[in-house]
Amino acid sequence: MHENRNRERTGWWRERTKNPTFAAVAGAIAGVFFTVLAGMFTSAGHLYLVHDVITYDGISDYIQVAMVSQGLVDEDILSLTNPQEQIEMIAQTLRHNKGGEKELQFSLQQFLISIGEDEETISKCSQDELIAKLTEVSTEFSELQTDYVNQQEELEKIKAQKMAVLSEPKLNILGEDVDSSWIDCMATIDGAAFYSESLLNSFLSEPIRYQDGTIYYGSDIPARVNAVSAGLLYDGLALDIYDENSHFPMENKDYSSGIVAKAYVFDTVRIACDKSYSRIDFILGHVDNTGTGSGEVKISYLENGKTVEAKAIELTDGTPKEEYSIPIHNTSTVTIELRALGTSFGLADIYLVK
Repeated sequence: MHENRNRERTGWWRERTKNPTFAAVAGAIAGVFFTVLAGMFTSAGHLYLVHDVITYDGISDYIQVAMVSQGLVDEDILSLTNPQEQIEMIAQTLRHNKGGEKELQFSLQQFLISIGEDEETISKCSQDELIAKLTEVSTEFSELQTDYVNQQEELEKIKAQKMAVLSEPKLNILGEDVDSSWIDCMATIDGAAFYSESLLNSFLSEPIRYQDGTIYYGSDIPARVNAVSAGLLYDGLALDIYDENSHFPMENKDYSSGIVAKAYVFDTVRIACDKSYSRIDFILGHVDNTGTGSGEVKISYLENGKTVEAKAIELTDGTPKEEYSIPIHNTSTVTIELRALGTSFGLADIYLVK
């Protein structure tokens, strides 16, 4: 009768472990369990065991190794669904047993102090208060696991991102070094260079901007513009300019837009392109009924402050009329040199093309 009362008082856990005294069992369980758990905590709030990271699900493995395999805990505890329930079960079992209180209370105190609880406060807690704090540990494990999973997902996202290296390169604009106070104005990603909008706008002739998924540069300009009627020609005072008010014939066809170099005229006309066009189109030929002779036309453009010759064309009064399309590489200025000896030559329908 006395033995049954004692068994009922000490609970089913002692019956399962079948150890001779609960003090020994409780002390061994608490000692091993708290030593293992204490090793899982760091000041950063992550779970570790010595130098190896331990996951939330790995807690069950340590319970099995430290307790079940040692015969301190029945293996039925591993049938519980997660480590939190297992910890709660151990806490509940300890709460129902009053034997070995001194050893158990000391183990609880040492564990709670090892994970950062205030030593003075813990030393004044009752066994029930200590066990309540132990129950809180299981909740902390769950929260730590959630944080760990979230951090791992965030880490994977970061790993998938392309990393940019920011820098402040020296500037050389149109052959001249330019002092710059721009910071982090260039990004290098996988070997490709990307420049800030503010930096580009500091020297581009037209502003560049990004809006509604589209990059805009400058104002909207026509894809094809007549250089004469648009008023883009300058210099060339010795040349005749035709702007729809009169006309000149080439191979029996009249043209009302263009320029003509009369006999024994050497002159240069320039076209303002505003870096907006990639080529120049025109028709070149001998002006009808202007005698015999020869001449030359040279087309050049400005690039980085230097003049680049794009085309040189030798002419005679027998040269047939021909259409030309010459790249000008979005230059700011195109130069046309005309030389006529003994006869006249004309350029008609001069167009700048994007």
